Amino acid sequence: MEKKSLGRGLDDIADLFLSGIEDQEPKKIFRGLSSDKIRNESCSSCIHLIFSNSLEPKCRIFTFDNEKHGVPYMPTISLTNGNYCDYFESGAPRETDEWVNNKSKDADPANIEYEIEELVRFDRKIAYPNTENTQKSIRKILMEHLEEGYEIRSIELKKTDAVSTPRRKDTRDVEVTIFVKGT
Repeated sequence: MEKKSLGRGLDDIADLFLSGIEDQEPKKIFRGLSSDKIRNESCSSCIHLIFSNSLEPKCRIFTFDNEKHGVPYMPTISLTNGNYCDYFESGAPRETDEWVNNKSKDADPANIEYEIEELVRFDRKIAYPNTENTQKSIRKILMEHLEEGYEIRSIELKKTDAVSTPRRKDTRDVEVTIFVKGT
């Protein structure tokens, strides 16, 4: 007795819908990292690798410049990503994978002593029109700033004296600069 067949087998049906897959280049999971291994190097020899205070490796491309390169944001990276990364650029080898793995397991970020110095600078220039009340306005704003805790570093003063005699007119300009030495 013959076995009855349902028609085409699963392989035949799959070939209909998935034909030509072998001929296409491998698809990438997302831009920047390939789904297929490209090289046998780790991120530790890439010039884009950055170590932060937390000892977690970061990639300049995927962590800081991700929008510029059109790749997804990754707060940390696995050092094996170098095998699949399109942006890998070999440089002088940095710390080895072994050292980084041991250091990140043993070190407690809370026990690492570090210091952060942040410098924020604001420049403010205040200009007044030359009117009768200008000197009063300048004195008032100067006093307000001193009351807010600002320090005087330098002051430029100018005085113009006009001395008139019957046949002669003299003008004297006196400039005084007051400043704190060493600043």
